[in-house]
Amino acid sequence: MIPILLAYCLARPVLTGFRVLPGDAPRTVVIVLDDSQSMAARDASGVTRMEMAKQSVEQFLESLSRRDELMLIRSSQLSSPVSSAGIQETRETLREIRAKSGPVALGDLLRAAVEAAEQGVYPQRQIIVVGDFASDTLDDASMGAVSSLSGNLEEMSMRPAIGFLKVGEQTQQLANLSVDTIESNAAAVVAGRGGS
Repeated sequence: MIPILLAYCLARPVLTGFRVLPGDAPRTVVIVLDDSQSMAARDASGVTRMEMAKQSVEQFLESLSRRDELMLIRSSQLSSPVSSAGIQETRETLREIRAKSGPVALGDLLRAAVEAAEQGVYPQRQIIVVGDFASDTLDDASMGAVSSLSGNLEEMSMRPAIGFLKVGEQTQQLANLSVDTIESNAAAVVAGRGGS
């Protein structure tokens, strides 16, 4: 009996028909982070929307497994190629992100996220869009783009689950805008000297 038991313990049994439970299956996760200037707005306690967004993403990262494929897209770099990264690498990237870019349309964010998810290696795919969803993000053109994108999603064989995480308080004074140029009427601009 002992030699048979030893042989069984040293053997590597082959499992056939083994399937991973849906909750345990690795997934492709695409996080889209709005890093436009409106995310630099502070709430009553002095915390910026970007800081709130980073904290929320950090908490979400804790729920991922090491097997999950992770992609981080910033609204300021929608045209840049997207590659998968580990949880630790994503945390390091998050720490360096600042809210400095110009306005972005929600349709553009979602389109970039869906294209990235299509490149994922796992059939279970999830997209999370994190931002303040300022009024400029949700204009008529953006809503039209989202509507047409939903039609494309219906045709996909492996549709991603899409979620939205809104950070910051709703306020009418904050729009998703940026300063593109500054023009001066003076012949010369000197730091520390007032205009005449």
